[in-house]
Parts: sequence; structure tokens; C-alpha cells
Amino acid sequence: LGDPAQGLPPWDVVIADYRMPGFGGMEALEIVRRRDPDLPLIVVSGSAGEELAVEAMRAGAQDYVMKDRLSRLAPAVERELRDAEVRRQRRRAEEALRESEERYRQLFEHSPDGIAVLCDGIVVLCNPALARMLGGVPGDLIGKTIEELAPASEAEELAGRLREVIRWGQPTAVFESKLARSGGGTVDVQLVAAPTTHLGRPAVQIVVRDITDYRRMQEQLLRSQRMEAIGTLTGGIA
Repeated sequence: LGDPAQGLPPWDVVIADYRMPGFGGMEALEIVRRRDPDLPLIVVSGSAGEELAVEAMRAGAQDYVMKDRLSRLAPAVERELRDAEVRRQRRRAEEALRESEERYRQLFEHSPDGIAVLCDGIVVLCNPALARMLGGVPGDLIGKTIEELAPASEAEELAGRLREVIRWGQPTAVFESKLARSGGGTVDVQLVAAPTTHLGRPAVQIVVRDITDYRRMQEQLLRSQRMEAIGTLTGGIA
């Protein structure tokens, strides 16, 4: 069916006689469908009746033309060439979508940042990084509300931000908050929330980064600077 590696262009259409000595349209159809499911095949016959025509169409032939009506052949070829290109474009689009979904799945599963999708304020998807951050596994977080994931001091504001994402259809700027760990305590986090969909319904995707260590370093640095300032002031007074 053409071999670009050998300088042979791919075929555009196959026209096969239904009955030939040792080889016929149905055998050709089997080869074509195995090699290129989008390549149109038109069966031509001088004797086969309607029953065989239906059989060929069910097997995957695009059209069936009787030899005493060959005036139909050229329009059939033109139509099938157009339809074949539509099928190829659809297949390429489907393959691109599958690749995009697989890339997202890999990012979702292996991202070092926590990722969750919430629909109606309830967690419907959660990646392993977020579950580890909060001291559990993804299944522990599915079905929880954002108010259950945040300490009381942060829950109302966080839920409000997520509602605004749905309301306006716009992502938030990066902001800081706290989330509750399953074993007690909290995690300081940076979040960004963006609108998405889940099963055709409006949803919010949040990306969460643990900044607990960063906050601790900031506090240590601030204490050190204060101590230095006190020491300088005390030395000056002395």
C-alpha cells in the first residue's frame, strides 16, 4: 500500500474487483484494513447482487459499484477521498488528545507539587505528592471538602478564593495559606487555583507547594537579625 522508505507514495484509494481468479475484493479488503484502516476501498463487480454488496460494506468497504453503472465510480472515489481525509484528521486529533492526556497524567502522578481537582468544593482527584504532604494516600483525600483540608483559621478564606475561580473563570495569583495534616498540625503552603472541568462540570484545579521549611528559615533569619540588632544596640549603649 505504498512505502515511503522505498520512494513509493502511499495509496489514496483502492478499487478492487469482487471476483478475480485466486484473489478478490474481500481478500483485498482484509489486507487494506490490516495495513491502513483509513484507506478507502471501493468494490467493483459485474455479477454480485445486493446481498454480497451488503456483506462487503459490513466488512469495511466504503462503497460498492456495479460494472454496468461505472458512471458512479468517479463520484464515489471523490467522495471517499474527502471522507478518508476527514477520518485521518479525526484520528490524528484523537491521537494528539491521547498523548496530551498521557502527558498530563504523568505530570499529575509524578509532580513534586501537590495537585488536586475539586468539583462543587469536593476533592475528586488528588496526586500522591499532595497526599504525602498531608500525611496520607490519595484515597484519604477523595471526597473531602476544602474546609476539611484546611484549619478553621484558613478554611473560609480558602473556600472563598476557590468559589471566585468558578465564578469568574480566572486563575488566582499565587497566595499563601495553611492545610491540615491528617495526624495533626498544619503545613504552610503556596497555592495557585485555576478553572478546569471534571466530567463536563466546572471544577477547580489547585497546585500546592509545601513552604514549611522556607517559612522556618525565614523565621530563623528574622530571629538572628533581631538578636544582632539587640546586640548592636546594647553595645552602643554600653
